[in-house]
Amino acid sequence: MSRLAWLTSLLVPADLLHEATHMVVAYPFANVGFERTRLGAVSRIEWREGTPILWVRIAHLAPTIAGTIMGLLLVPFLPLLDHTFAQLGEAVAITMGAPEAAPEISLLIALAALINWIQFVCPSYGDLFPFRTAD
Repeated sequence: MSRLAWLTSLLVPADLLHEATHMVVAYPFANVGFERTRLGAVSRIEWREGTPILWVRIAHLAPTIAGTIMGLLLVPFLPLLDHTFAQLGEAVAITMGAPEAAPEISLLIALAALINWIQFVCPSYGDLFPFRTAD
């Protein structure tokens, strides 16, 4: 694994979770595998004969469905999340020896969480059109 791929998986672990979600949902009807790429990961799914078309579509949209449900369930807890990000930012700022930077660090932590959620939820072309091949 290249250093860039290692760093990417640390900064944006949602890419790995996105592909793992496809694999978990497809597992009952397919042979699944996982392949690391230069900048992330790709799930390899070989559907077995007789797999329902609906299941193929659900497996391809599983991260979008799961991420949307997760986002909707977190809406009532947004004030708690705000407080959590603030405490985390304060702890990091104190550790860095710059307690006055706590609000900015809290914002960066919240932004990183939002970027990871967006990366997890957003479907790729292959997710939206599983029966088409890319040229």
